[in-house]
Amino acid sequence: MAEEISDNRFKSEVMRLLSTVIQKVDGLESKVDGLESRFDGLEAKVDENSAEIRKISGEVRVVSGQFQDVAGVVIKDTQRLTLLENRVDILEQDAH
Repeated sequence: MAEEISDNRFKSEVMRLLSTVIQKVDGLESKVDGLESRFDGLEAKVDENSAEIRKISGEVRVVSGQFQDVAGVVIKDTQRLTLLENRVDILEQDAH
């Protein structure tokens, strides 16, 4: 049969266990506060990175537009050079 314990002993054991639980919960609370602080810091960094990515995206669009402009000029210059080379070839043939 199970041993009977006095009410006082039972109450003191319950109080001891409750005290242990409270201490553990307090420890967890401080850890959660620390994690919350770290999370806030990470969230701020994500916001900074998002702003930087938006800025870089805009710069990439500008550079892309400039590249397209340059590509058009290069194509025109290449066509002009080809035309000039053809004319030089004709002049050289006439000279011979």
